[in-house]
Amino acid sequence: GISIPVGGSETWTASYAVDQAMIDSGADIANTASFDPAEADAQSDDATTTISQTPGFSIVKDVDTATLSAPGTLTYTITVANTGNVTLTEGALSDSLPVDFGGAAVSGISIPVGGSETWTASYAVDQAMIDSGADIANTASFDPAEADAQSDDATTTISQTPGFSIEKTVDQEVVTEAGTVSYTITVTNTGNTSLVNGVLTDNLPVVFDGDAPEREAVSIPVGGSVTWTATYAITQEMIDAGEDIVNTATFAPAGLEPQSAVAVVGVAASSSFSIVKDVDTSALSAPGTLTYTITVTNTGSTTLTGGTLTDSLPVVFSGSSPALTGVSIPVGGSAVWTASHAVDQAMIDAGADIVNTASFAATGVSPQSDDAVTTVTAAPQFTISKVADDDEVDVTGQMLGYTITVANTGNVGLTSPVLTDVLIQQSTSGDIPLSLTSGPTLASGDADSDGVFDAGETWIYQATVEVTAEMRERGRLSIVNTASFDTAETGPQSDDAVTAVIIDQTNPAEQPDYTIEKTSLRVNVRQGELVPWRIEVTNNNLTTTRTIRVVDRLPAGFVFQDGSATVNGSAVTPSVTGSHVTFSGVVIAPGATATIELSSLVTGGVKPGTYTNFANIVRPFQQASANVTVQAEPVFDCGTVIGKVFDDRNQDGYQNKGETGIAGARVVTLRGELITTDQHGRFHVPCADLPRDIGSNYALKLDTRSLPSGYRLTTENPRVVRLTAGKMTEVNFGVSITRVVRILVADNAFVPGSNAPKDDFVKAISRTVAAILDTPSAVRITYQMAGESRAVARQRMTAVEKVLRNYWRGNGRYKLVVEKTMK
Repeated sequence: GISIPVGGSETWTASYAVDQAMIDSGADIANTASFDPAEADAQSDDATTTISQTPGFSIVKDVDTATLSAPGTLTYTITVANTGNVTLTEGALSDSLPVDFGGAAVSGISIPVGGSETWTASYAVDQAMIDSGADIANTASFDPAEADAQSDDATTTISQTPGFSIEKTVDQEVVTEAGTVSYTITVTNTGNTSLVNGVLTDNLPVVFDGDAPEREAVSIPVGGSVTWTATYAITQEMIDAGEDIVNTATFAPAGLEPQSAVAVVGVAASSSFSIVKDVDTSALSAPGTLTYTITVTNTGSTTLTGGTLTDSLPVVFSGSSPALTGVSIPVGGSAVWTASHAVDQAMIDAGADIVNTASFAATGVSPQSDDAVTTVTAAPQFTISKVADDDEVDVTGQMLGYTITVANTGNVGLTSPVLTDVLIQQSTSGDIPLSLTSGPTLASGDADSDGVFDAGETWIYQATVEVTAEMRERGRLSIVNTASFDTAETGPQSDDAVTAVIIDQTNPAEQPDYTIEKTSLRVNVRQGELVPWRIEVTNNNLTTTRTIRVVDRLPAGFVFQDGSATVNGSAVTPSVTGSHVTFSGVVIAPGATATIELSSLVTGGVKPGTYTNFANIVRPFQQASANVTVQAEPVFDCGTVIGKVFDDRNQDGYQNKGETGIAGARVVTLRGELITTDQHGRFHVPCADLPRDIGSNYALKLDTRSLPSGYRLTTENPRVVRLTAGKMTEVNFGVSITRVVRILVADNAFVPGSNAPKDDFVKAISRTVAAILDTPSAVRITYQMAGESRAVARQRMTAVEKVLRNYWRGNGRYKLVVEKTMK
C-alpha cells in the first residue's frame, strides 16, 4: 500500500532489540530489507552489525582479621564481578586453603554481565599455625569458560608473643631443726606460642617426686602450666651454719631466655643445752670416794662444738668418759662424764659440805653450771683406856708401866689433843700426890705427825713410875693413875689404873731371882705377815719352884693371833687386853727356863720402820725387849718412777712417734742419787719414795750438762710429780737441738730510772718474735752489767721476758724456751 512517486523516496526507521544472548552468541547480526512494489520485482538490501565480545571479570578476596595472635577462625569474603559484556558461565571458584564455604556452590557458576557473585568462607587457625609464625596467605581463584582465570589473596599476619612465668614456693619459710622441706615449681605459658624443648634445673640437689613430670624436652601449650614437686633434706650442718637456704629453679625453653624463681628457707638456729650433775652419795661421814655423773644435753637446734667441761674439784674422770675439750654434741644428743673424787679425812674434819660444780661452755652459747652437794656429817668422839703393867707391886725400884690407849672412834680429826695424867697413892688421911718417873709420852699412833688426832687413829701413850721405899713404907695403899684426854671438839674423858702395893715378908734368901729374854724369830717382815716372838724366863733360884705372870706388850698395829700361844710347847690361852697379852700361872722349876711363844699379825696400818716389843715379869718387875723391822712392800707402799729423756723434735713437750731417746743423760733425785738413761733414753727409780696416805711430792732434775752439745730442755726442769703408794708415775724430759737467738741488753735499753724497756727496744723485741715464729728457737737474754746490782739486772731481764712472752702469746707456734744470764 506504499506509493512512492517518481523521484520520491520513502524512509522507514526500524529498531531491533539485541539481547544478551545475541551478544553471548557472538554472531554478526545481518538484517535484510525487501521492497516489493507492484510495478517491479522485489529488491532487497541488508545491513550487518558485527558483535564485538569483550568478556571480563574481577575477583576480590578479603579477610576479617589482618593480624592474629591466637588460634581462631578467619572469615574470608570472595567477590567475583562480571566486568565484561558476556555472561560468565561454567565458572569454578577454588581456594589455596581448605576453607569452609558453608555449602555454597563453587563450580558451574554463571554471572551475568554487570553481575557479581559473593562467597563467604571460614578457615580455622590452630595453635600449630600460631607456633609456626608464618603469615596465613589465602588465594582464591575464579575460572569461567569465557575468560582466563583470575586470583586474589588475603593475608593474615601471625603475631607471636612467646612468654612464660616460673614460680617456686616452699612449705616452710623458716626451719629450726634438721628435716625435709618441700618445693613446688610451676611454669606457666603466658605467651601465644607453645613452649617446647624446655629444661628445668635446680641449684640444689633436690629430689623430685617420682610422679613429677620430666624435666627435659618439656612442652607447655599456650595457657597451660606444668608443676613439679621436690624435696630437699635440711642437714644438721646447715642448721649449724645458720645461713638461709636459697633454692633457685631455672626453666629454659627453646628460643627464649631462661627465667628463674627463688625460694628462701630461713634458718632460725638456736644453741642451748642443759647440764645436770649428780653424785652417788648425798651424805658422808667417813673418807671415801664420791662418784659424779655429769650429763650435758643439747636442747637447741645446732650442734654444740668446741665444748669444754671444767670441774671445781680435782676429780678423776673415768677412762670411758668423753674428752674434756673439743666436745661436740649433736642436736638432741648427750655427753655423759663419770668422775670420782676422793674425800679424805681432812674434808671430813672440816665439816663443810662438799659442793662440786661442773661447768660447760661451747662455741656461741653462754656457759652453764650445775653442782652436786654432799653433806658432811661430823661425829667427834673417842674412847680412853688406861692399863697398868701390874696390878700389884712389891719391890722397891720396880718400874710400874702404864699404857694409855686413846682411840678416835668418831669420823673427824680431833685438834688440840691434851692428855693429863694424875698419879696418887690413896690414903685414909688424904690422897698423896706422886710424880711419874717418865711420860706420859706418845709412843705411837700419830701416823702423819701433824698433832691432829685423826679419825681411826689409836694413840698409845707410855708412862712409868718407879716404886719407891716411901710408897712401900706407907703400907698397903693403892697407887691410882688417872689419865684424862680432851680435844677442842669434845669434852674430856678419863680412865684410871689401880695398882696395889704389897708388903712382901719373904725371907731375903727366898727372894725370887729371874732372868728374862725376848727374841723376834723374824727380823724383817712386811704388812700382812706374822711375827713369831719368843720369851724365855729362867728361875735362877735353885731351891724354889716359882709361879709367875708374864705380860707381852705388842707394838701398836701388831695384833695377837689366837691359837699361836704356847708355854713350854703346850698350847695356852692368854688374857688379851688391847696390846697386852698376859700369861698367868707360868710354873718354873728351880734352875729351869720357861719358854713362851706367840705370834702377832702386822696390820695394814703399820708403816715401814723398826718396832719394839716389850715383855716383863709382873713381880718382881723385870723387862726384856726385841725389835722387828717392817719393810716396805713395793707393790703397795712404794711409789715407782719411770721416765725417758727424749729428743723433742717438734718442741711440743710430748714424745711423739719417731722422737727417740737420749742415751747417757743423768737424772738427779733430791737425795743426790744419779740415774743414767739407757741406750733408749729410759730410766727407772724403783721404790723412789714411800708416799703418805694422800700421796707425796717427788722431784727429779735433769742434769743438762749430761746432754749432747746443743740440746736444751723443752719441758720444765726440775719436774715435780705426785707419788701414790703402789702406783707407777711417769716423768719425761724433752730436749731438743735449738737455734739460740741472743738478745743483749744493757742499761741504755731501759727508761732512765726504771726497769721498763724503751719503746724502740720493745719494737725490736716484736721484730725478733716475728723472725722466730716458724723456726724453733731458744731465746737467751744476756744482761751486760755496768755497775747495776744483780737484783736490778734480774728485774730488767724479767721485764724483757714479759714483753717477749706477751708478743709470743697468740702468735707462737711452739713452746718458747727463754734463758737468762748476766755478765
